[in-house]
Amino acid sequence: MSNYLTWFSPKPASNSDMAEVFDVIHLTLAFHEEVRHREAHETYCRWYYAVAVANQQEMQRMQRDINLLGWFIRK
Repeated sequence: MSNYLTWFSPKPASNSDMAEVFDVIHLTLAFHEEVRHREAHETYCRWYYAVAVANQQEMQRMQRDINLLGWFIRK
């Protein structure tokens, strides 16, 4: 009967096993942090590109406008 109980009892973890578990946890957390950082950077780059295109289009529209201030200054 006691032989059957050993199947259900957990094996005690050694210090090297625990160190390996903590290394895996640390590596996983570092990986997820890197993924979040890269996604945030990619989102920022997309936003920056969209704003740059909008600013260029606005600048082109402004260059086609009539220069009202030039009429008053007459230079």
